[in-house]
Amino acid sequence: MKIILLQENLNKGLSYLSKAIPSNPQLPVLSSVHIQATKTNCVISATDLYFGVRVEVSASEQLQLIEQYVGFAASTDQARPVLTSILFEATENGVVTVTTDGFRLATYKVSNTIPESSTKLLLQANALQEVNRIVKQVEEESISFVVSEELKQVYFSVGDVEMYMRLIEGDYPPYEKIIPSSFTTEVTLSSGELEDNIKRALIFARDASNIIKLSITAETATLSASSPSLGNFSGELPGTKSTGEAIEIAFNAKYVLDILKACKSELLWMGMTDSLKPVLCRAPEIPEAEYVIMPFKVNG
Repeated sequence: MKIILLQENLNKGLSYLSKAIPSNPQLPVLSSVHIQATKTNCVISATDLYFGVRVEVSASEQLQLIEQYVGFAASTDQARPVLTSILFEATENGVVTVTTDGFRLATYKVSNTIPESSTKLLLQANALQEVNRIVKQVEEESISFVVSEELKQVYFSVGDVEMYMRLIEGDYPPYEKIIPSSFTTEVTLSSGELEDNIKRALIFARDASNIIKLSITAETATLSASSPSLGNFSGELPGTKSTGEAIEIAFNAKYVLDILKACKSELLWMGMTDSLKPVLCRAPEIPEAEYVIMPFKVNG
């Protein structure tokens, strides 16, 4: 059989497949691209047994928001595959998506999506990132999403591109138990001031695993960090509004920066009960998203 293709179309199709071809495959055949010719087109596909892409050579939606608001909190530790996934949980009010790496947790509610049945799915976070990358390239306004329980796969269709990923199997941690529901201290901070002060504090916190302290009183909110070689940093956060008890809490500064980067909001609300209990964070402009940060023990 003889096939004639435009080089531009073939290169574009192969670019979609690049992340589905493993560099060190367990089986030699997985390093190849499958080509199927028909009378009207040519179909190319590739897979690493976990993520696959199929393209006809001749967007989205909520999917991109899910990646933006929760994708960053998934673990990268392949020793715990469940934590490298995004949990999709169907509820009566829509779909809740969840990620956690054991130190922080992110949730985003897709309220305008009504599932046909109650179920839980675990989709690999980095594979979903590739789906979004391809959706942006294809520039389609809609995407099809089909789950095969029998094959343990999820199928995506965007324009002329078809993708599938293998479902992660296992039990997701009971994330609902981690999310606090009552608070003794509530504070609303300026995201810009918070980000600027965190970046300054990180210079001093590099030798302390990026751990900084947030001190809340009725009058002020202060960020601080210390370094044996550089000394101490302390920055006051103007425009802070707080209610409840005074508290000092330590956390990984980069976790808060990730929230600010994802939400791009003017304000960040934080609810706390104790210096060693989980902190709940919300961007008032994005009520569908919630974040939990685990604090560290404050010394001294």
